[in-house]
Amino acid sequence: MEISLITQDNVRVIIQEELARFKQELEETTKMDFPQSPDDRLTRHDLCKIYKISLPTVHKYMKSGLPFEKIGRGTRFRRSDVDKYFRETAKSSLS
Repeated sequence: MEISLITQDNVRVIIQEELARFKQELEETTKMDFPQSPDDRLTRHDLCKIYKISLPTVHKYMKSGLPFEKIGRGTRFRRSDVDKYFRETAKSSLS
C-alpha cells in the first residue's frame, strides 16, 4: 500500500483542471440558441432548458407570480422579468 502526500502543487493542478472543465461546460451551455437580450421572449421549454427546471415547476412559478404573457395559444416570458423574479424570490427566501 502506497501513501502519497498531497502537495500544494498537486492541489493547484487539480483546481486548474476543474476550472478548465467548468469553463468549457459553461461555454457549451451559453452557445445554446436561446434569446440573449433581456427583452427577448422565452417559451416554457426555453425556461426548462436554461434554468434546468421541469415544466411542472415552471407552472408552479407562473401560479406564484412569474410574469408571462399569452400570445395566441403560446406562453412567453420576457427574460428580464424571469431574471428579476428569480432574484427577488432568492432574496425573500434568504430573509
